[in-house]
Amino acid sequence: DITMMIEERLKMHTRKLERRRSATSPVKLNYSSCTEKNSPKEKCPKTTISRRNSTGNLPSRNSAYAGPTPLGPDGFPLKSCLTSSPRTFATKGYLERIDSTSTVLTSISNSSETVVADRGTLSSLDANPRPKNPVSFGNIEVRKYELALGDHPFVSEGPPISIGWSYKKCNTLSVDEYESIRGPSLNREQMKIPSEVREHMLSNKAGVSTKAIKNAAVVAQRSQNDLLRSIDTEQSPNAEKVEEVMGAAKRKLKRFVRRKNKVQEEEELWKMAHNAAIAKHTKEIYELGR
Repeated sequence: DITMMIEERLKMHTRKLERRRSATSPVKLNYSSCTEKNSPKEKCPKTTISRRNSTGNLPSRNSAYAGPTPLGPDGFPLKSCLTSSPRTFATKGYLERIDSTSTVLTSISNSSETVVADRGTLSSLDANPRPKNPVSFGNIEVRKYELALGDHPFVSEGPPISIGWSYKKCNTLSVDEYESIRGPSLNREQMKIPSEVREHMLSNKAGVSTKAIKNAAVVAQRSQNDLLRSIDTEQSPNAEKVEEVMGAAKRKLKRFVRRKNKVQEEEELWKMAHNAAIAKHTKEIYELGR
């Protein structure tokens, strides 16, 4: 609704401007002699424009055409082909049109604000912006989790380690206290734990048995080998051909097994039918003999 109201106001304003332009009177040309040094007298046209009094100021044009100003597709006045002066947009008439248009848009925007406020969609359009919330940091809570046997395959050797679900809460610290006591950060090489140290940590701190540690090391090494083998197979140039051959062989084997099973089922069904027929015939003979 507000958009339609704005478009109607703009159309009304455009029609008013065109009526004001068409209200100008025809141009009267008066010729007077112009003299220059070392040149003969010539008659030069002196143009004077008389126009009617109107409520708005209209631009004066040095032309006999008294109709509305022709506008281009962009809305600006067209450049005359009879003059060599470039088109300048900062003309009096253009500025007046901008001022009048801005006045109309301002009045329309004010009315639209009133409509929106009446509908109750906004409590206040001129409300002050919300203040920026300051950033603050709270305290740091440190948890100490239990050590457990892990299942990560990519270990150099030995069992992998992980953390369990149980934990203990440590003291609560502020950010400044934590930054002062945490010490320097470790790089990747310093964070690596040798296999002997991992076994010692699992057996002494986590209470894991030696058999479980050895089994975890074997499973991790087997998973690592399988994963590396699959990666090598995917990266080899003949991997697709090998997969196609293996798939075809599997399909043939399935068809052979199904065919064999069908033959066996048919033989068993015929055997069962034969036994049932013999039993029925024997029963009939026995009843006739009685």
